[in-house]
Amino acid sequence: MRTLALIIFASASCAIPARLQSTLAPLARPAGSCSPARDHCVRPTTWFLVEHALPGSASPATPVHEMDGRWVSYETGEAARDGYALHTELARAEKTKVRDVLVVWRPYDDEPLWPVSEEAAQTTGRWVVMVVDTIDPDAATFTIQGRDDVPIPLAAARGVVETRAVRLTSPR
Repeated sequence: MRTLALIIFASASCAIPARLQSTLAPLARPAGSCSPARDHCVRPTTWFLVEHALPGSASPATPVHEMDGRWVSYETGEAARDGYALHTELARAEKTKVRDVLVVWRPYDDEPLWPVSEEAAQTTGRWVVMVVDTIDPDAATFTIQGRDDVPIPLAAARGVVETRAVRLTSPR
């Protein structure tokens, strides 16, 4: 009986809060299918919260969405801090220019260049914001300042199409 109570308690404590369930409903895509052809499994309502975008850096970009007049992290459900919300689309070589800001998926070793699941696409810690220093449209890669020896594939990147200032609780 104690084992059953422990299982029920553990299940309840790991449950997704009801207010996030509709936001996190699966898109019914198999794992590993978050390629550029699937828009990296980034939802149309997803924005990326960043503190800044500085040349030569790879600063964190947190997937967020608007809910009840606030910017909220998909992963934690917490209200976003001050910064900038970036709405994105797939980066394309013909549109990407020097000094453009890109949100880039950074895979671990032996992983694909993009998220392996929709859940992964909405998590914090793998998306970073970068500023393009050079672009090679033929190879579909770019570099950042100070790292011209490390070309980054545009297939892992998203170009910014809209930016909004975020002040703790204000989505607009």
